[in-house]
Amino acid sequence: MYTHYLDFNGLSDRYITNLNLGATNGLIMGNYLSLYFAEQHLTKISHALENELSIQNINCDFTYFSDDFYFFCNKSDNSKVLQIFYSVLDKFDLQGNEEKYEIWDYEKFNSYNVIARYWKKLIAHCNTHYSNESSQNKLVFINQIVYRVSQLHDKKQKKVFINNFFKTKYFQKLNLETFIVKKYDYHQLCFIFRTSPEALLNCIDKFKYMSNFDKQKVHKFFKIRYNESLKTPFFEEQLYYFYAINELNYTDILSENIDNVICSKNQVLISYYLNAHLFSEQDINCLKAMTDEELWFQNYHLILYTFDLFADLENSILTYLIPKKCCPMPNEKPSVTKRRETYMNFYKENLSSTNALIQSIDDVELAIHEYLDLRFEEEENLFIQ
Repeated sequence: MYTHYLDFNGLSDRYITNLNLGATNGLIMGNYLSLYFAEQHLTKISHALENELSIQNINCDFTYFSDDFYFFCNKSDNSKVLQIFYSVLDKFDLQGNEEKYEIWDYEKFNSYNVIARYWKKLIAHCNTHYSNESSQNKLVFINQIVYRVSQLHDKKQKKVFINNFFKTKYFQKLNLETFIVKKYDYHQLCFIFRTSPEALLNCIDKFKYMSNFDKQKVHKFFKIRYNESLKTPFFEEQLYYFYAINELNYTDILSENIDNVICSKNQVLISYYLNAHLFSEQDINCLKAMTDEELWFQNYHLILYTFDLFADLENSILTYLIPKKCCPMPNEKPSVTKRRETYMNFYKENLSSTNALIQSIDDVELAIHEYLDLRFEEEENLFIQ
């Protein structure tokens, strides 16, 4: 996506291109500015598609998630819809990914939506085994998740099922204090977490506050899985385990994996370790030697949380955060000087204000619950409508 196609409402696009080392052919993924302008652009594409489908009188609904479009139409219109889609993309100087192009009939689409029915069956089953006496209540939903997952044969479906169960209002409002935990429950929970580590975001705090939950029963699991995850390139999975380990206060697991964390190249994770002051002086010196431009995120936090670098702010910014092509050079162009000043002022202002680019673990937990509350509110509004 070229930045000159984006609508900046009269503002310069340098703030976007500066994120990408001045390049105009693409947006850096993950930050809120990119998400905002990408969504703004996708809305224009969506309107163009609606208009073209209407002109050709094709009965077709569509939706999109991130850069994936989903069309719902009659089989006879498949090729026409695809042709319209590609022609609209061409007008925006974009291309479709033909490798991701799939046609699903109703039966296949419905099989992917069987998950919703499984949630309802699971919840109904749990409700029939619930009583007001805590001594009689077992964590039936754990066994039911394992059982239902065994009925799904697609890894993505398994993860979707697990993740979304823990997002349900049923689970989030469940009073776990009225339940007892059996030895096999811990084994099954570990199986669930290993199948979908993302689920930890929406459930680990519930177990953390549960008085009947013995955290030591799952300590070995997190010790092994976190260590193994750090040997893979899956940064998100590493962060899921890190979040859960923090929630359960397994500080020993964090400390014994310091070398693996540095080698992981996970800049967000390294930033969290810097924030928690888990690195030794030797580790910090190792990080100081890493001045590559691509490491700007972790280096921003390296400056923020390292006393000597923070004390010499301008030199630290110049060493770790200013792109090489903007560094001082003899007879440089005024535009290069201006761009360097823009970087320097931006970083200096934020670092001086001690603004971190990561949220604290407590804030992450709060944000998750705010998201879930909004989700429940939207579901209730849809039900009322």
